Amino acid sequence: MKIKVVYFGLIVDAIKIESEQIDRGEFSTNLNTFFEARHTELKKINYKIAVDGEFSNEISETTQEIALFPPFAGG
Repeated sequence: MKIKVVYFGLIVDAIKIESEQIDRGEFSTNLNTFFEARHTELKKINYKIAVDGEFSNEISETTQEIALFPPFAGG
């Protein structure tokens, strides 16, 4: 089963894609480590990960979408 991964803002600029589908079995236990190995440009960006709409660094058997967000500005 594939999980949809979407990227936003500066992350899209850095890795040159807006989304991708990744097989669930490819994910390691630490999502930051997984994404930084897959897209080394992410090592230079402070980003947050949301799993099915909740900020988290872990997936479950029911995860359908992961989103990576760059730093937020404003208040």
